[in-house]
Amino acid sequence: MSKYVYKAMDAEGKKLNGSIEADSDEEFKIEVKSLGLYLISYSIWGQNNAIGIGKSISQKELAVICRQFSTMLNAGISVVKCLDILCSQTTNAKTRAKLASVLEEVKKGSSLHKAMANQGKAFPFYLISSVESGEEGGTLDEVMTRMSNYFEKQYKTARQVKNAMMYPLILACLCIGVVTLLLIVVVPKFISMYSSQGSELPKPTQILIGLTNFLIHKWWVVALIVGAIFGIITLIKTLPTTRLSWDKFMLKMPVIGKLRCILVTSKFAHTMSTLSSSGISMLLSLDVVSRVINNSYVSECVKIIIDDLKRGIPLSDSIKKFDIFPMMFKSMIAVGEEAGELDELLEKTAVFYEDEADGAVKKMVALVEPLMIIIMAIIIAFVVISILLPIYTMYKNML
Repeated sequence: MSKYVYKAMDAEGKKLNGSIEADSDEEFKIEVKSLGLYLISYSIWGQNNAIGIGKSISQKELAVICRQFSTMLNAGISVVKCLDILCSQTTNAKTRAKLASVLEEVKKGSSLHKAMANQGKAFPFYLISSVESGEEGGTLDEVMTRMSNYFEKQYKTARQVKNAMMYPLILACLCIGVVTLLLIVVVPKFISMYSSQGSELPKPTQILIGLTNFLIHKWWVVALIVGAIFGIITLIKTLPTTRLSWDKFMLKMPVIGKLRCILVTSKFAHTMSTLSSSGISMLLSLDVVSRVINNSYVSECVKIIIDDLKRGIPLSDSIKKFDIFPMMFKSMIAVGEEAGELDELLEKTAVFYEDEADGAVKKMVALVEPLMIIIMAIIIAFVVISILLPIYTMYKNML
């Protein structure tokens, strides 16, 4: 008999830690469920192989798995056959191994959600919980459709933001590369020519020569400063004591802050809508939101909302306290609660803010692209003018 140490959540959303002695994982999980608890993570005492939430399978793969699962279930194919087909079609070796393990357990009589839960961190716990609700309610195909839509939207949004930032980043690197090449290769040739003349150089040229000499002889100082800046930012984003302030600051920044707030609202609405429609309680849905949103400040805000709900405060009243959510979103929550159609309104709100997020990303790119080009043009123009000014002066003196 082994001792299992676990972290779970009760029906009121309160997190609990405890231990249970059991002969197997299955017996342990049955015991936890009999206590009315939802299992978040667990490990066997004395072992370092904690089993809990995670995403070892990427969102893109999860979207494909759920989409194919839903299509096959709608076509009348059994769960076992669905898993068998998914195993044969999956190209990723690790994902295929996890699906094969799920297939074997289902063949032995295990339910799908239990088989998925036994795969450690392969499947997110909110997907497992949604599958459990779908199995109990006979709506597994609908749950798989909703979850595939959810993973597809999250992957699409993340990819859009990444692609949107790629072009400005390429422009910035190109600008730095061109300027560095000019300062290190081109400018020194002109410096030797100007030095032989012995005349006083214009101020812009003196500044350019100073920068060139600094880059050539003190390049390590620049590298040290850049490395220190990146190191400090990484440290701020890593330490819990400073990450909260950093994440809050990122939400308040001009242009980028507004985009982040829209993305946070979109993810909040979409996650709540998907999980609520799959039969997950509001408290557990909010707990999932606090985990999947990659912003510690927003996560803390959601945890405060959870505490308010436990005290009987409506979601609409609690969410009004935070300015990270747009006023329209708060109004939609209030209307949904009053009408008793919160799930439906959350779904419509999620669609609206997904479109808003797409528009905000495109708008940000439209603003950043010309700004980067202007900055690059100003820097290069300064270098060219600084080089040509002494030549113009010498030519003028010859006349």
